[in-house]
Amino acid sequence: MPILGSYGGGRGFGRGGVYKPPPPTINSVADVGTNRAFNNGALTVTVTPDPTGPTPDYYNSWAVDPQGAEIGGSSTSDTTFTIGNLQSNTQYTVKVVSVYNYVASTFATYNTPTLVTTVPAEPTIGTATDVGTNRGITDAAANVTFTAGATGGKSQTFKVYTSDGTQRGTGSSSPILAEGIDIGSFGDGSSQSFLVRGVNANGDSLASGTTSAITLTSTPGPTTILIDSISGSVVNFTYNASETGGKTVTSVRFYAMSNGSELVTKTVSSSSGTDSLTLPNVSGSATIYAVATNSNGVGTPTAAGSPVYGSQAATLSPARVDSSTGTVTIDNYNAAYTYTVTTTSGSASRSGGTITITGAGTDAFNVTVKVNQGSGYVDASTTTTVPAYSIPPFFPPYFPIVLGRCTSAQVVQGCFSTSSCCDGGAGESCSPATSGCDF
Repeated sequence: MPILGSYGGGRGFGRGGVYKPPPPTINSVADVGTNRAFNNGALTVTVTPDPTGPTPDYYNSWAVDPQGAEIGGSSTSDTTFTIGNLQSNTQYTVKVVSVYNYVASTFATYNTPTLVTTVPAEPTIGTATDVGTNRGITDAAANVTFTAGATGGKSQTFKVYTSDGTQRGTGSSSPILAEGIDIGSFGDGSSQSFLVRGVNANGDSLASGTTSAITLTSTPGPTTILIDSISGSVVNFTYNASETGGKTVTSVRFYAMSNGSELVTKTVSSSSGTDSLTLPNVSGSATIYAVATNSNGVGTPTAAGSPVYGSQAATLSPARVDSSTGTVTIDNYNAAYTYTVTTTSGSASRSGGTITITGAGTDAFNVTVKVNQGSGYVDASTTTTVPAYSIPPFFPPYFPIVLGRCTSAQVVQGCFSTSSCCDGGAGESCSPATSGCDF
């Protein structure tokens, strides 16, 4: 350690013999950026002490903006340190001094400007507007407007949130669609408010203020439908379109699907109650659905809890007995099934797999057989036609007409044998002189 003042004016010593350390070398200056709040940017500075002098006790540093204003950093003995509290999206140069024994060196300068970046400034919130149309009850939505804040020195996009903190959408400009809001779980007519954050590569801004609360709407939710009973081909059920989507339910449609095809449909105006569908023949099973509609659109179809099964249709073989009677045989008759028979003519009775129709007249007529296999099954109908009664052909009685000694049959057939009583071919007169021709 030199004695202060002993070598006044010597190398490294200032006037009066006070030692002045050499300045450091500034190796690098880098923007911090990540997660730095808007207008609280920072630069990381790395220095190396001059090897010709003693190790500095500490360093003092400053960032200098384009107008020459200096923002000082903390004193530190570390050779890597941070200068903070810098303005976003602003370029700074840096200067540093070494301090030894309370004496500062001359300035080391880093004159290449470095851009300081941060997260964006918070946006200014605007308004929220319900979308509703064609939005499902678990996907209600609103358009949210806002004014973007400053970028923080990086390109920015935006995120929109419901006031509970759930992110609902992203976008590059106003407005942004906030979606995926389940108003079935929030409750129909759900009131929601929204906020927006700016986002850049450094992170998210502070939140904007919140919009005024609005009521969100959607298409109707699932309609509850329960099968009460099955009677023949009629399926009776209870339904309730209670999840309205925040709009009045204008209609409910019921339909039955089997093997990917719609069998039958019906639409009613009441949002709840009891109703029924009459099913045609069902191959295998059918499922009954209900779906409600409001002014936003068609809602979510809901299936009844269990499928409906179709009975096995009868295969029929018809026959005509006489001018007033016909029969129909049930080829696949099963004594465990219930059969209902109707006819368009006469009266039908059944014994086992044989149906007899009496008093039907001579015209063709139809016989319909409905089969029901039991509880949970709907009827299967088969119709067959018993043919018209055919009158047998009429052949008049045969009375021989004698022409001479030949009968009419002999004339028609022709008499060409030597024993013939006729001399010529068919249709010729017979010779009355010939005898013995009775054959």
